Amino acid sequence: MSAESFIKTFQFSGSGGQPTEVDVDKIFEMLHVYPDSARLWNLCGDSIQLSDGDRYSLDNARKCYETAIQRSPDDPEAYESLGFWHDIENDFETSAKYFRLAIQRTKSDVPRLGLARVLAQLGQKSDAMSELNQCSDQQSVELKILQDEIQNDLWYPE
Repeated sequence: MSAESFIKTFQFSGSGGQPTEVDVDKIFEMLHVYPDSARLWNLCGDSIQLSDGDRYSLDNARKCYETAIQRSPDDPEAYESLGFWHDIENDFETSAKYFRLAIQRTKSDVPRLGLARVLAQLGQKSDAMSELNQCSDQQSVELKILQDEIQNDLWYPE
């Protein structure tokens, strides 16, 4: 089975489709076979963050994303994931850096939405709104909600 086939057919075993530590173990087994697959490294990092156990730490997830970048420096997914990872860790400057790197590599609005949230948390409301104005899908519900939240200072630092 190729790495791509594994990714396409893999289903998480936890309730509600959530990843478990056993699922993370299976992904690591595949990484022994396909250590150069950035997509597998990204899947592993995402699965660790969402898994139900405590055998793997958030730092393990970060290392997976960093390995994905080493394997495929032009793939935006790991940069985007590191942006969210650093946001969760309240490291907003680093988060913004990774979201910007993802934006340079994709047409998706997802990293731009993440960057806007982070900029708002840094108190840069006008820059956050400027990022949102550059989103390609201006009718997106997620975009409209985030615009409203930023306008009403819900992401502003306390």
